[in-house]
Order: sequence, then structure tokens, then C-alpha cells
Amino acid sequence: MIGLVIGATGVALASPGIGVGLDLEENIGLEWLFSLRGSIEPPKGVVVVNASLEAAGRLRAVAGAADRWPCLANLDHYGRDSWPRCLQAALISTLARRGAAAIAFDVHFEDDADWDADLAAAMTSAGNVAMTRTYTMVDGEPTPGRLAERLASAVRGIGPWLLPKDPSRRVDRYWTFNPELGNAPTLPVVALQVCALPVLPKFFALLGRARPDRFANLPEIDPRTLIGERMFRLMADIRAAIKETPGAADHILSALRSDPNRTDSADWRCLLALIKTYGARAGYLANFYGPFGTIPTIEGDALLRQELSNATAGPEINFADSVIFVGVSGPSSAGQRDAHFTVYSRPDGVDLTGVEIAATAFANLLSDRPLRQLPNAVVFLGLLGFGFAVGATAYLQPGLRGVIVALALAVAYFAFAQYRFNAGAVWMFVFIPMVIQLPLALLSGSVLQFVDARREREYIRRAMRFYVPESVANTAAKSGSISQSADTVYGVCLTTDAERFTTVSQHLPPPKLAALLNRYYDLLSEPVERRGGEISSFVADRMMCVWSGAEFDRQLRLNACIAALEIQRAAEDFNRQLGRDALPTRIGINAGWLALANIGGGGHYAYSLVGDVPNGAERIEGLNKILGTRLLAAAEVVNDLSELVLRRVGSFIPRGMLTPLTIVEIMGFHDATSDGLDALRGAYETALAAFEEGRWETARNGFAAVLEAWPHDGPARFFLGIATQYATSPPSHEAACIIRVETK
Repeated sequence: MIGLVIGATGVALASPGIGVGLDLEENIGLEWLFSLRGSIEPPKGVVVVNASLEAAGRLRAVAGAADRWPCLANLDHYGRDSWPRCLQAALISTLARRGAAAIAFDVHFEDDADWDADLAAAMTSAGNVAMTRTYTMVDGEPTPGRLAERLASAVRGIGPWLLPKDPSRRVDRYWTFNPELGNAPTLPVVALQVCALPVLPKFFALLGRARPDRFANLPEIDPRTLIGERMFRLMADIRAAIKETPGAADHILSALRSDPNRTDSADWRCLLALIKTYGARAGYLANFYGPFGTIPTIEGDALLRQELSNATAGPEINFADSVIFVGVSGPSSAGQRDAHFTVYSRPDGVDLTGVEIAATAFANLLSDRPLRQLPNAVVFLGLLGFGFAVGATAYLQPGLRGVIVALALAVAYFAFAQYRFNAGAVWMFVFIPMVIQLPLALLSGSVLQFVDARREREYIRRAMRFYVPESVANTAAKSGSISQSADTVYGVCLTTDAERFTTVSQHLPPPKLAALLNRYYDLLSEPVERRGGEISSFVADRMMCVWSGAEFDRQLRLNACIAALEIQRAAEDFNRQLGRDALPTRIGINAGWLALANIGGGGHYAYSLVGDVPNGAERIEGLNKILGTRLLAAAEVVNDLSELVLRRVGSFIPRGMLTPLTIVEIMGFHDATSDGLDALRGAYETALAAFEEGRWETARNGFAAVLEAWPHDGPARFFLGIATQYATSPPSHEAACIIRVETK
């Protein structure tokens, strides 16, 4: 579930409906990929020529240049076209003479100007010039801006600018066919078409066979007649026809590649790229090659200086099989008026110029390596899979190992994304996985592991609570271990023993006996826990409890005594329902300093109360058997508990003990029903005083009187027997009133 939620979060952020993730990926993630890839070499055969005013100014300073090109005299008059048109004409002639396959101007020629005749003549002579032109939508149709009349009939190809109109965004994309202008082919596509002019008849023939209904007469078209607007309209029709015919582009490409006359010349390369472009999407992500100057750039004034004097201007540059993009370029060109912010914008403010971006788009199409964005379904599956992997890993793997494995998965994903970007120009999302999904997975995994650990500790504590006191369970659950050291505390120990357990166990099957004991101990445990005590152990028919504190505490002793009376009452109610399976219960209570410790070895321990106090409680409980009582306590436990009806039973030295214990019977609470208990207690204690003073005959008569009034009183019967013996045969030792018990 964690993995799916994190995966779904990535998918939601990347969905076009939200858009936040897409913006982050384009603005940050894409920049990471470009930065780590670094600059790469652009395809051969694409060159930028800088035709800036600075270059023209440098040319004007060359001796003889103003005589050769008189328009240099009015250089300050020009601005938008960058160069006077006589210089543009000279540049076209120079590039054509040196073998340029196509010349694309990122320059607006929308107004009549001086020297239009020279520029038109140069365009006509070269026969391979394309230029950009502004277009606007009027009544749903792309309407071109006005072009100088002489140039409109001379330029081979015309296309609008290639960038979407969104100056607030960084340049990442470009159009091949601008949908905002009725799918008009943009300047890089027009340049491909112009470059492919020599082999267009072959293409037209194949296109006519693919769509005879629309282009049956194309083979008869002379490419030399495709000028300006006519070529523009034809390209739009070809695009529509190929897109309407599934597989048409692949069919034409296959036929062209198998043509025995195909060569590796610029025109064939341009034609193959053009067919792919006709059949592909209308927009691409720009696969930039690097910062300003990565695409080979030549200063236009250097070319024209060679026209003036080859001897002084260096060797002539050959542009055979190259497509030339002419425009304003250079870091100092009027503050880079035609510059655009991209992933390769430099910290010093130098951006890529418009002509460089146009050349980049053309190079992408020529090499068939624009930046490819994966289909949404693949993107969503990738984000879902990555989110599931790191989310599940961070949760399922414990602690640091989960973090390390999740980080390793993230590194592997990023490395694969970078490899696809470098090797195949494929854009995989990296910001959402690295910055959103991975931290979310690590945080969720850690938090939920913590929650699970707490839940597990609580389960352990609750499970241990069935076997050891709550304080021990809490300590073990927190630390994961138990302490072997003993804690000395003041404690009140209460122990119980079930009479007739051996008899009952002989006729009950073990499962039924276990069920009976569970019900029995449920009843006995409830008063202990309610009164703040802890169950130390259950051993067969015996329960040991303790109330512990840091010092001698009256409230601890009172709580233990109240719990004992409640246990006695609960056991009586329980036994009335059982008949022959009844388990009459005897209780003994002792108090003093004792140790709480885990006793054992070999990795197995039992929580125990260590010291004389728990042993004394067991011996006191055993006195019930010979005295016929149910609830006895050491005098130190109850000597100041005025809330209780108490009877001092006598002094005893239980078996295994050296020090006498004064034993008190807890008879109940002082209330309206305790008057009868007070009478019994008075009569008994009078007889006991005579016994302890050695007045054996008086003691015998006193105990006999108690039994006459209360025939079932066990302590009176016990001491009557001893007093009778002593009256007949007085003991010789002084401590005859202290009873030494030899049985448990």
C-alpha cells in the first residue's frame, strides 16, 4: 500500500491535469540531465553565420569594402534586418558558390528596401534560400505578414518562427508544424525541404503512389517551380496527406532507402529527415548540444573579407553539403537582442540566439535525434513502478538497510535515465522520483517502521504481561533484554493456595482442569490488579502477588489486605457454583524488604521475588491449614490498619524459619455487621492472653468457651488441644506459648 500510494503520488504530479510535476521536470529535472551530460558535438553539415551589425561594422572598416558594397555607407540606417540587403545578397552568393546545400535566413524581410533587386537576384541565382516570416491567425486561417514583393517571387521557401509563444517559459520545445498557424511548416522544416530539392521528384512519385487521390499529378511538378508561397502550401498539404494515411511515411522511407541511386549526400539526408518529420508529431523537445557557440559559428564579415582578398583573409571555407543558418548571433550582439533563455544559458547572461535554436532544431531533425518524450502511459508506469519499489523497500527492509537499498534503487533509476538521455536522447522524469517520491518513501518507511515497532513492542509487552509483572514487561519491551540485577524494594507479598487441588486434578481431564484454573485465576487476579498489585507467578494451584514501593508504605499494605478480602469473597462465590470441583482458597500475607529479580540462566529466566518475605508469606498461608482459617497475615502487615477487623491468632515459628511470627487473622471490615466478629475476637484474645501467660487451665477453659459459642472456630480448636495438653503435662521450656510448626 505504501509503494502504491507513493507511486500514485508521482503519477498524479506528472499528469497533465495538474501540471506541477511537468513544470518541475522541465525546469529542474531536464536541466539536471543536460548538465550531467554536458556539451556534445552537433551533427556535421549545420553551420551558423553571424550577420550582426557588429560584423557589418567590422567589414566597413576593411579597405575597399565600402567601394565593393556601397550599402555599407548607410549602415546606421539598418537595424531589424541586421545587415543591409546588398551585404545579404553578397553573403548568399558567397555561400552558394562555396556549395551550401541550403541557406536559411532567421531574418525578417517584410518591407521593401534599397537593394531588394540585388537580394532577389542572389536568391534566384542560388535557388536554395529559405527565410522566416511572421504569420497571424485571421478567421482561423494563418495569414502571412507582408513580404517585399521582389523577394516573395525569388525566395525558395518561407516558414514561420518555430518557438511557441510563451515568453514566460524557458525555451525547451519547438514546432515543426505550428498548430497555432494551421500546421504551417516552420523554418527548420522548410530548410529540409529546400535542401532536398534535387531529389524531390523521386519523393513526389512515391507520394503520388501512396495518395493518388490527392497527389496524382505530383510527379509532373518541376521542383524549380516551387517558389515561396506555392511550396509553403504544398508542404502543408503533404503533411496532412501523410498524417491521414497510416504507414505512408514508413512506406516512403523504405522505398527511398532501398533506392539504388541513393547516396549519403546532403540532399538525400535532408529528404529522409523530411519524410520522418512529415509523419511525426508537430512539436519536439529541443535536444540542445551545448551553450552558445557549440554549433559551428562563422562571422559573416570574415566570409566577405575573403571575397575582397583571399590572400589576406585566410583559406576559403568550403560549405559543400552544409545547411547554413544566417542570423544575429554572438554574445555581444546588441545585448543579444534575439536571445532566449535555455538550459544552457550562461551565468554571465549569454543565451542561445534565435538562429542557433533554429539550427539546433534543424540538426535534431536531420540526425533524427530530437529529445524524445516517452508516452504518458510509459511515464506513469515508470513513476508508479519506481514509487512502489522505493516505498515497499523503505518499509520492508529494516532501518538503515532499507534506506541504503532505497537509495541504491534511486541511483540505479537516475543512472538509467541519464544513460537513456545521453545515448538515445530519451527524456525520463527524474525530479519527481528523486525529490518527491524518494524522500516520501524514506519518510513513510521510517515513520511506519517506527509505528510498527511500537505496535510490536506493545504486543510483546501485552504478551509478557500474561507471564510477568507489568513493570518487567515494560522494561523488556523497551530495551529488548532483561536485567540480571536485583532491585531491593519494600514489598507486601500475598500468596494463595487452592485446597483440594490434588483431589480435583485426579478426576478432571487436563484440558478441563486447565480451563477451570484459568477461570479461577481470572477471578483472583482482578482484585490484585485493581488494587495496584502485580502477579509475580502462577505455580499449579498457587498464586504469588506483590505490592512494591521505595519505602515502608501503609497504603501498600492496606491495598494488599483489601485485595485479599476481595479474593476471599470472589473465591467463595466461584466455589458455590462448582460443587465437588470447588477450590477453597487460603491466603497468606507478609511484608518487608525483598528483591525483585530475573532468576535463571542459559537464556531462560523467571521473574521471582527473592528474600525472606515471599517465603514467609507462603509459610503464613500454610498456617491456615492447621488453624482452620482462610486469611492470615504477619502482624507487621496490619498493626496500624484500623479499617480492618483483626484477630491476633498467636505466635508461631513456621517450618524452616528461625524467628517467631505474630500471626493475625483478617476477619473483615469494620461495619454494621462486624459486631459478632468483635465478640469472637474479644473472647478468643482473652483466652490467648491466658495461654501466653502460662495459665494453661484458664486458657483451656477460655478456648472451650469460644468453641461453645462458635463451634467452627479453627484457632480456638487448635489452641484448645495444646492448652489441654499443657494443663495435664506442663511444658518445661519458657517459650511454650510460641508454637513451632513442623509441617508445611
